[in-house]
Amino acid sequence: MRITDYGSLVVNNTPGTNVNWGRIQCGGTITVGNSSGTYNAHGRISGDSTSGLRLIGSKSGTYTTTAGITIASYNVGINTIAPRYQLDLAKAQDSSQSDYIALGVNNGNAAGTGTALGSGLIWKANYTSYTKRSAGIVQIAQGSYFRSALAFYTNGTADVSTDWSERMRIDMDGNVGIGETSPEGKLTIKYTSANPPTSGTTANSAIQILSNLSPPHQLNIGVVNAPSYGSYIQASDNNLAVNYSLLLQPNGGNVGIGTDSPGAKFQTVQTTSGEWTG
Repeated sequence: MRITDYGSLVVNNTPGTNVNWGRIQCGGTITVGNSSGTYNAHGRISGDSTSGLRLIGSKSGTYTTTAGITIASYNVGINTIAPRYQLDLAKAQDSSQSDYIALGVNNGNAAGTGTALGSGLIWKANYTSYTKRSAGIVQIAQGSYFRSALAFYTNGTADVSTDWSERMRIDMDGNVGIGETSPEGKLTIKYTSANPPTSGTTANSAIQILSNLSPPHQLNIGVVNAPSYGSYIQASDNNLAVNYSLLLQPNGGNVGIGTDSPGAKFQTVQTTSGEWTG
């Protein structure tokens, strides 16, 4: 062992040109251990040109060759000695793995109306002149006691600076909003309403259901953007030019309007003056 003129510690190895100030160079394994006392811990740092750098440790007094952190070919593995990606947590040949990544949580207000962003996953390019965030999944501090929502972001703007937009939210009660940050139903969809088109391929609907059978056809559900501001259900082909039948209760059953107990195949019940029963 020797200490170089630059203050580096060299163990079992000849000092190399890369041993600079404050570095440790070792030709073997560096082991840290304490064989006695309440807080018994062992650790090891090793590495070579094949396996990369490995950090292994255990508070139980022993360590294994399969545990710890491995840094190899710019990939980081936790409890795997051959990381396949930039961060790899999958244990080799383990069919019952249950690992978690814990992120900090932002706390909300007592009223459950908080909107502050907490921790999350962010996709952002590390690219010259780009400031935009491209996508993300972020915790929303909706209520006290760490009651939280999840917000989902994407970015469809073709420039370098326009930031992401929230597209979907799951609130703390499990309601899902698409285009709506305060969903009141189990599924709330908010969009720019439009009349159903009679041609083309843009449905302008809130919900579009496509069939993969031939001939291609679809069902669209939406709201109209002009008086009397009604809503529609429209069945058509994929070119929106040919209208198909809309089936209600195709396997049997009654249909009621203004009643939850229809006594005929189709029944309407008067609820206010001027309406009729049929």
